[in-house]
Amino acid sequence: MNRLVDLTQLAAGAVVVEPALRVLEILAPDRMAASAHEPETHRGTSFGAGASLSSRTLFLTKLLFGFGWSRERAGRQALAALTGPQPRPAADANADPGDTREIVCLGDLLAVADLDGDSLSPRLRDRLTRAGALMVNLEGTIGSPGHELRPFQTLRGLRQLAGFTRRRNAGTWVSRVDPMRLAAFLEGLPPVAFNLANNHVLDDGNDGLLRTREAIDALGASAVGLRGDGDGGGRLVALGQDRSIGLVAVGFGHNHPLENEPNLRFKEVPYDLPWDELAAERQRLADQGARAFVVNLHWGYEHEHWPRPEQWRCVEELWRLGFDAIVGHHPHLVQPIVARRGHVAAFSLGDFIGGDRTIYNRFSAALSLQIGRAGDVAGVRAIPLVQTPYWAPRQRTMLLSEAPSLERRVWARLYASKIEPPLEGSFP
Repeated sequence: MNRLVDLTQLAAGAVVVEPALRVLEILAPDRMAASAHEPETHRGTSFGAGASLSSRTLFLTKLLFGFGWSRERAGRQALAALTGPQPRPAADANADPGDTREIVCLGDLLAVADLDGDSLSPRLRDRLTRAGALMVNLEGTIGSPGHELRPFQTLRGLRQLAGFTRRRNAGTWVSRVDPMRLAAFLEGLPPVAFNLANNHVLDDGNDGLLRTREAIDALGASAVGLRGDGDGGGRLVALGQDRSIGLVAVGFGHNHPLENEPNLRFKEVPYDLPWDELAAERQRLADQGARAFVVNLHWGYEHEHWPRPEQWRCVEELWRLGFDAIVGHHPHLVQPIVARRGHVAAFSLGDFIGGDRTIYNRFSAALSLQIGRAGDVAGVRAIPLVQTPYWAPRQRTMLLSEAPSLERRVWARLYASKIEPPLEGSFP
């Protein structure tokens, strides 16, 4: 029965849903565009409170079955056209090319009821402990009691869906991670930088944001993406004593907007980046000692398999601006990861912990960046990951090589060809 659900989603998505949505996108583009909440959220309006029933239905259809495979041809043409800037010259010609430090970038962490040290397989936990630092997108708040967004195949998930459909979603569409469980999860892992420039960071309002920041400080972690006095929310992450990475984050808005914007934001959605602010923030971090630069982008459109054209343009421009790596979040699906001339862009790493947990959402990728002494990206690896199904006794994220054969076949068919850096791990 469990595998039947997976196979039904895959078959219905490929044979029925994708062709139907593609036809609708051609014949009624405005109707299809209305199913995307990101532009409304950027304007400070609530999709959950104001969208029509048809828009909500289309949004939920994308959630359950995915959309955007029909954009694959255009996406591959854009991939082929990406060149990247010239590699930066080495600052120290005598530096050992094998002397690198690693930061591992991970996807979305959402609330799950049983989050603890066993939420990662032993092999994956061992792999992550070898990194110098980790970067995770915290898709929600930290507070007690925790509040999990349940999959729609469960009774609690159906109740949350009913509240969303009736336009009474306030308080139901919330991802809140319990601080004690998060502490148990992080025990033994390298230092973590949490990205907070996302649409869920204000799910519990200003008070919830304050509690989240205090909890991150108490955990000995760092927060990226919250504006401070005179800065745009960028942070330094040390990789050993001899080099640091500058992390900057940009979001598009929040599900529960407030007057005081806590994050660096896109100027427009579709995506137009705040170039002057980004350049100033990069320079500020360089003045503090950063030698490599990573920008987190909470962008794209939820439950779509390929990015849009304006996102490809942003990548080239960010590389030219001096950012070595671009790490994207928000679609909840794995999107292309490309490397060019010592620069890398991951459009979406997918859900690392929790999420909507359809067969598509259970896949994610970790991005391993090896930072050389000159501050260059000396090596890139993509690490495929997969979560257990929602019906399993407990939630767990593991290496793809540990997963059952169906998951490995789905990865090979739907995701592997979108990832150009070498894949780490063996696949029996």
